Amino acid sequence: MNLRRVLALLVIGVLGGILSGLFGVGGGIIMVPLLTMFAGMDQRHASATSLIAIVPTSV
Repeated sequence: MNLRRVLALLVIGVLGGILSGLFGVGGGIIMVPLLTMFAGMDQRHASATSLIAIVPTSV
């Protein structure tokens, strides 16, 4: 993974977390579009990544 992609993923994670916390919406509503637009993921991978991020939170 190159540095630019890692930084993009970090920014998406922080931005998605802040917006989800402020508006009380699920991360998938924010994370999936951000991952598809800025991280170059297709919708299936973006949805799977969003679901995997929920596991530590729910545990």
